Amino acid sequence: MYTLSGTQTSKYLTGSYMPVETLTGGDDGSGQWDVQDQAIAGAIHNIKVTNGGSGYTSGTVSVTVTGDGSNCTATANVVAGVVDSITVTNIGSGYNQAKVTITDSGSGANATARAIISPEGGHGSNPVNELGGFYTITNIELDGAEGGDIATDNEYRQLGMILNPYDFGTSNVSNATTLRTTKSLTLTNVNGTFQPDDTITGQTSGVSAYIDSVDGSTIYYHQEEGTGYGSFTNGEQINAGSVTADISALGDPEAEPFSGQIIYLENRAAVDRATDQIEDVKLILEF
Repeated sequence: MYTLSGTQTSKYLTGSYMPVETLTGGDDGSGQWDVQDQAIAGAIHNIKVTNGGSGYTSGTVSVTVTGDGSNCTATANVVAGVVDSITVTNIGSGYNQAKVTITDSGSGANATARAIISPEGGHGSNPVNELGGFYTITNIELDGAEGGDIATDNEYRQLGMILNPYDFGTSNVSNATTLRTTKSLTLTNVNGTFQPDDTITGQTSGVSAYIDSVDGSTIYYHQEEGTGYGSFTNGEQINAGSVTADISALGDPEAEPFSGQIIYLENRAAVDRATDQIEDVKLILEF
């Protein structure tokens, strides 16, 4: 019906799933458009023997197809007196129902068969429907830090899909390739080394948070029930144990919090990251 391209194979082909699409914009070079364009509605491409009967002789058997279509013809293949299979010599067209009759001018009897009529529009006219394309597969490659938005000094444990998140501070659907969803602090007078997963506390505000990533003098963080929620104060000192620093700037996330619709969320075992690492992530969803 079609040939998968190298990109389709590497991005979407798995041991259990393969990409299927119905073309709407013309020939893509896969050969699929020719199949769709030349599909014949109500054609019979295959006739299945349901009972081989007995006593048949090659050359004396006739196969007749009747129904509300026309022009389907076929021949019987006889092995050891039994109708072993039927070869369709003309697929015909226009069949919604069909009956196959096997007759013999000799002594053969009792062979039966049924016609397998092509799906609506013809075999190959709509591969998604015909092959049962009930799932949607998405693929993304996380290549290193992805321009600095994907942390490489911490692991991740969740994968998800969010529909139409906004750019921060707006109601505009973002079209960015990547977005950071964490707030940040730019630090000065750093004494010691902050590490991902450290808990930081503001000495003036009393606010706490977990460090997600450290990038030079900038740390990215998040808050949850364990830390409480609140805002750090620009200029205050923060500490994580004996490590201290002063906040010189507060940074907002790139995505507006709680915007967009969560379509899918999955928890996984921790995945460690590195700057020279690529993760190939596939999500398969059924709607």
